[in-house]
Amino acid sequence: APADAADAADAALADALARGGELKSQLASCVALDDLDAAAMIKRDIRELEEHVAQLEAARAPARRASDANVHALGALRLAHALLASTSCDARTPEIAGLLAAIILPAMQNAAEPVREVAAVCLGLSCSLGAQFASRYWPVLVQAAARDSAPVRAAALRALADVACTWSPAQLSACLLYTSDAADDSLR
Repeated sequence: APADAADAADAALADALARGGELKSQLASCVALDDLDAAAMIKRDIRELEEHVAQLEAARAPARRASDANVHALGALRLAHALLASTSCDARTPEIAGLLAAIILPAMQNAAEPVREVAAVCLGLSCSLGAQFASRYWPVLVQAAARDSAPVRAAALRALADVACTWSPAQLSACLLYTSDAADDSLR
């Protein structure tokens, strides 16, 4: 939705700027023909249009910032995905923990559905790095599978299925004892 709002603001701004170009061309024609009354009316229209452009630019800024933030979040998550998919290191390493704390877990709370969907995939990959790690973040995936939008639920359910296939029931027993409070704590 923020990308749509930013695109709509960009389109409105482009239309206004194009109209400004037309008005300036008309103004030049009126001045060349010494039609000062028409030139004065066009100057007034240009001033009004410039005020409208300023309003559009002011309204466009928050939507553009939200869209840019989501693009950056998706880029960071794609890098995290590539790293997690190609690593076989112990999940307790500081680098993986930092990746989770700085990128993946905050993305699980992002307002944009595509960001949360990729974050759920990355969280699932993280859980494949160790049973202890899977037990810590199982509740976060369960919460996403139960409460989020359909694409995020599907990603979380795939991740949960991967975790269930990767770790034995004995290894996962600790996961199943976690409550939804643990998921809430993990997301803070």
